[in-house]
Amino acid sequence: MTVTKSKQSVFLLPMFLLTFAMTQGLSNLSSVFAQENGTSKSLLSIVFSKQQPSLLEKGNPATSASDTQVPAPTGAQKLSQVQIPNDVANRRVNGRASHAMFNINMPPINAETSPIVSVSGLVPMNAGDQDLHTDQQPRQLRRFPVEPDPNDIPSIVPIEKPDRSDVISNPVLDPSHTNDDSFSLASAMQNNSRAAGTQRQVPTPDDHSSDAHLHEINVSAMKSAMFNGIQPGVTLKNEVIERMEGPPNLVTPVDAVTEVLIYDLGELGRMEITIQQSKVFSIVWLLPEPYPSEQIRKEGLESELRGIRAIHVPDSNGYILGMIFPEKGVIFSFVKSNEPGVPLPMVTQVIVEPLTSWPFELRGERYLTISNAKAKWDLTIAVQLDPNNHRARWLLAKAFLADDQLVEAQRECKFAIQLMADQPQYHVTLAEIIGTAGYTKEARQYLDSLMPYCSNSPQLKGHVEYLLGDFYRDDSSTQDLLAASKYYETAINTVKPLLESTNPTLRQQAKLILMKTYLSMAQSISLSNWGGKEESLPPWLDGAETFALNMVMDDNTTREYLLEVAVKTIGVHANCPELGGLEKAIDKLQKVTDEIVSQTDDESTVRRIENQYASALYDIGQVYEERGDMQQATQYAKKAIQYFERNLSDNDDVASIYRLANLYYQLGTLEASGQASRPPVKPDKKAHARAAGWFAKAIPLFQQIEASLDQYEQPVLGQMYVSIGVTYWEVGEKSYAVQITEYGVGKLEDAVDNELIAGKILATPYINLSNMYEEMGRKDEAESYYLLSKQAANNNLAGGSSTKKTR
Repeated sequence: MTVTKSKQSVFLLPMFLLTFAMTQGLSNLSSVFAQENGTSKSLLSIVFSKQQPSLLEKGNPATSASDTQVPAPTGAQKLSQVQIPNDVANRRVNGRASHAMFNINMPPINAETSPIVSVSGLVPMNAGDQDLHTDQQPRQLRRFPVEPDPNDIPSIVPIEKPDRSDVISNPVLDPSHTNDDSFSLASAMQNNSRAAGTQRQVPTPDDHSSDAHLHEINVSAMKSAMFNGIQPGVTLKNEVIERMEGPPNLVTPVDAVTEVLIYDLGELGRMEITIQQSKVFSIVWLLPEPYPSEQIRKEGLESELRGIRAIHVPDSNGYILGMIFPEKGVIFSFVKSNEPGVPLPMVTQVIVEPLTSWPFELRGERYLTISNAKAKWDLTIAVQLDPNNHRARWLLAKAFLADDQLVEAQRECKFAIQLMADQPQYHVTLAEIIGTAGYTKEARQYLDSLMPYCSNSPQLKGHVEYLLGDFYRDDSSTQDLLAASKYYETAINTVKPLLESTNPTLRQQAKLILMKTYLSMAQSISLSNWGGKEESLPPWLDGAETFALNMVMDDNTTREYLLEVAVKTIGVHANCPELGGLEKAIDKLQKVTDEIVSQTDDESTVRRIENQYASALYDIGQVYEERGDMQQATQYAKKAIQYFERNLSDNDDVASIYRLANLYYQLGTLEASGQASRPPVKPDKKAHARAAGWFAKAIPLFQQIEASLDQYEQPVLGQMYVSIGVTYWEVGEKSYAVQITEYGVGKLEDAVDNELIAGKILATPYINLSNMYEEMGRKDEAESYYLLSKQAANNNLAGGSSTKKTR
């Protein structure tokens, strides 16, 4: 159908809309539209409701925490079997990495496992062997020079994947050594290959939201929409006159290369076609009166706009000005709303424009709080359409950061800063990436230098204060929980007034910062040695949940905020096993995980959610083990393994692999001690055979990552290998038992050399080796290790070099 300039009934409007011959393509909001209507590209359009002001005023936990005199926090946390310096608690909290690219702090073993009980005189390492030097210095972070220029910040250096060591590769497990016809090591390994449970069905990924399809985006194949055969960026001026069946009623020059052709459509309004350099730049149809957007969309453009994620356009105060359909290049201009965040969807103009970046930047920013996968899709399109769109690159960095893709996040954020260095929020995000990678001191230095540039933006200043608190809490070398709590209090006071803002975006930003700050305060309290934890922790956790619920219910944000609260609440219980309410927290965790997974079709999202869930299950198992409920600990450990295993990939981060390996080890120790049975039984060969099945799965994972762990984790691995050696000895794999025990002893000797552990810790593994060699008939080795065990017991070892000489 063609459009003529004759008068037509206004009731023919839907038929006129059908003349929009829309092709697959993208478009951008007119710069004129943005300027004339005061559109702010930095704000989101979200429907908000007023935050209850009493939430922070009634019984403010921050105030009560600050009024209490507390001793200096130690952050001490016990490890399994071997203690190392007082940085381990925050390492469990801070165990984040990007696909094994960073040598970050690893989560330790969080609770002492039950000792392996030997039936032939070999002694596992236990808590009695764990004396430390009292003057032990805390670990030092790897340091980078920080130049005065805030742009020249420390680079995050990827680690190289270590070659798999064959030193303690798994032996061929011989079932004959069990002397039990009804049970074998092979069957134990087979039975333990995966915890019981059904396999989840892998969802079909949405090719417009999945990370797996980002590389397939091809913006060169995208085309803007057409109207009456007129396409912005393509159609020439003389072709416009032909398709509009005559010359325009009026031609208005704008500058030397731009003019506007105005067509009077009678009762159908007016058409303004902007020509730049002899080609159509934009088409604007001004309707004779406002029409409901749903009428235009459904009756006139249903086939063209079906399935498109439309995005509202707010002005700087949050009033909704219009709606964009980026893939089609269609823009609806609304009558200005009467309430911020609430659109008045009566269309006054329909606009079509050529391909540009901004609609995807706007929609990507909005979807950062709804679906991170969809946000990355939109923002990737935005930077492909305009590689110099610094704001889209910064938002893309935030999306990568949310998924712990730190290499990609750093790349995009540095690019944004190179393009526009005077935006403090870009630098804040880069500091957050650095701190998340484990370089907390460098991140604090960077944030301190940025603070003067944030004073005019309460939401940015509050975000910086919250991050500073986290990085003081997570700094392994100089952890300061008291300083962290003060920064959290300051952040709360900074953003609290924004809850009363008329701007819905500012209110949502305030709620998000407050949610995260409340959770961080709870984590810091749980890691401290402060008194009254059982009374002070629930208000912080409840407050965080209230903010998360408010954002989900009133602001239409992602339910992953509720998952974040649930996972971190479990983490607080892991730090404080005596805290009440664990079962209620587990129930909330289960419900929100099920809801999110059931409502997404994106495989990468499911994998991320299930890994968070598995980490929480890991912590739940630690709590029950600390409480002495070994049956519950075993149950949750097996459930965590189920999720870790089915999402394991070659790109997994070191922290996830460490957790899975440690779960295998802990289940092995429970089996070897008889505590995995109900009721507990005296260990026998069958119990050790079941334990060996788990250890056989743990060893290759420890081997895969041990070169990535720092020197403080090495003696922990050494202790594990020594204890594993006991089990292999019990099942008859004597040669391998000696091999893995000596390998573990080597790590412990190195730790003694480096003054990380006391020499007398070696007494147990030395006597184990002496007994092993004695039974194997190798008297000289047995005698040497016996003498070394005596020296170690008296703490007379002068270090690993001296012990090797004696041997």
